Amino acid sequence: MERVVKIAAITLALGASFACAASAQPVHPTKPGEIAIMSKLMAAKYEDCRQQAKQQHLHLLARQRFLKQCHAQP
Repeated sequence: MERVVKIAAITLALGASFACAASAQPVHPTKPGEIAIMSKLMAAKYEDCRQQAKQQHLHLLARQRFLKQCHAQP
C-alpha cells in the first residue's frame, strides 16, 4: 500500500511538470533523468500488479487478463 502511495505522488509530480511544459514538446520523457523516473514508476506498477495477481491466486488466462487491465489503469 505504501508503494502505491509513493507511485501516486511521483505520478502527480511528473504530471504537473509535464502539464507546465510547452505543447510543442513530445509527451514522452526525453531527458535521461525523466526516463529513469518513468522506468522506475512503470517497474513498481508492474510489480504491484504481479503481487496483486499472486495474492488473488490467478492462473493462466485470468492472470494475463488481470495484468493487462491493471497495467492499463492510470
